[in-house]
Amino acid sequence: GDPVPKILEAWKKRQTAFKTVRYVITGKVEHLFIPVPKPQFKDKLPKTPCEVPFRAVVLLDCVTGRYRLELDEFVASVSAQGFVAIDSTRAYDGKREHAILRAGREQAGANAPDATVVGGNLAQQEIPAHLWPVFAAHGIVATARSPLRPDKLPKDHLREEFVHRGTAALDGVQCDILHSEPVDAVPTLSDELWVRPGEDGFLARQVYFAGRVPFLRIDARSQVVDGVRLPKEWTCTLMEGKRTRAVCRLKVEEFQGNPAIRDEDFTLAPRPGATVEEHNIPAPGSGLDPTNHAVRRYTVGPDGRETVTDRRPQQRLDGTTVPENGTTVWWWVGGMVVLTSLIGVYLWRRRR
Repeated sequence: GDPVPKILEAWKKRQTAFKTVRYVITGKVEHLFIPVPKPQFKDKLPKTPCEVPFRAVVLLDCVTGRYRLELDEFVASVSAQGFVAIDSTRAYDGKREHAILRAGREQAGANAPDATVVGGNLAQQEIPAHLWPVFAAHGIVATARSPLRPDKLPKDHLREEFVHRGTAALDGVQCDILHSEPVDAVPTLSDELWVRPGEDGFLARQVYFAGRVPFLRIDARSQVVDGVRLPKEWTCTLMEGKRTRAVCRLKVEEFQGNPAIRDEDFTLAPRPGATVEEHNIPAPGSGLDPTNHAVRRYTVGPDGRETVTDRRPQQRLDGTTVPENGTTVWWWVGGMVVLTSLIGVYLWRRRR
């Protein structure tokens, strides 16, 4: 029979297995080569192969979809001619994503803010690919058609989104292979999700393709905690053509089911003196230009009050100006630039 409905039902059950979860994840990222962005940077990039540490703390509210990501990672730096430590936090409160960069700010540029708040259309705020297994374990499954973006978490997959491509062996066990692809993606973006029968929809493997060429693969091993099959360790491999570009090997150091949470866990309070940029990205079809949106920049005073230092008005697609607020995404350069942000941007562009 058709295994897809049972897999989708298993994903739904995962969404209610815990109300909240907290993961501590550690591992290493092995960079086998780093593409040269410009010829003049050829001799200024870090030497490869090279291995750098990674650590993340993930707090997820499975009921509301709010999350907090605390990331300690490394970015390849031309100025330092090596890898530089990045310490950042992202938090989604159900409406807006907040982000603070605590260490490595110099890599973002002299004019970069200390914190950002992004609201509206959050299509570019996808969750880092190497953290997808955490969300998938709780029924929030990213696919080529349904990306893992905070304002539209993929929790309600339909049968028609998938084609059952039969079975194949993985580590000696036959897996059902589900295929999905977005609408109007050029070149064709697609993915395969490998699920072992009897493992409650746990994703043992996920592969993304550009046309017929794989560029991202996640392989996960599971463990049973409180009666639920959860990730124990996984490998995220980024490929470029026939070459492996980077391999991220992660494991769960600590898992906590149903930890107490507060609303404050999903917002970030910038320190006094910090500069903040607020963005509200317009939705497609609104007639507003997402590349020329309004930005409000302010500093935080000792008493917590905001002093606005700059504004940029929202532009319409016809070039006229909207009187007040609008938005952009401010991108800082974090460790996920090397492994994940590139994946996220690639996926986002292919879906447009």
